[in-house]
Amino acid sequence: MAFPPKEELDEIRDILSRTEPDLIHDRNKLSKTDQLKYDLCEALIKYLNREKISQRELARILGIDPARISEITKYKFQQMSVDRLISYVEKVEPSLRISIAS
Repeated sequence: MAFPPKEELDEIRDILSRTEPDLIHDRNKLSKTDQLKYDLCEALIKYLNREKISQRELARILGIDPARISEITKYKFQQMSVDRLISYVEKVEPSLRISIAS
């Protein structure tokens, strides 16, 4: 079996970079706090895709390590606080509004 050509790999990477977050993780099985973290990560991923910028560029905009952006895009938010994620989203989406529904 031969390794796929570069063009095919690039196409696959492009498709994976645009994958909707709900296809990756079942948000409804998370605690309420983790659902909020998930939504904040999702907002950053949507910004990344909408602006067509690299993870490295988003890290520069937010003033954080690129590894942290990688964690966010993979929903590895267990070590991140809600406050920290909100501060990241506020930097790129100044009109951020959070509401609590009962």
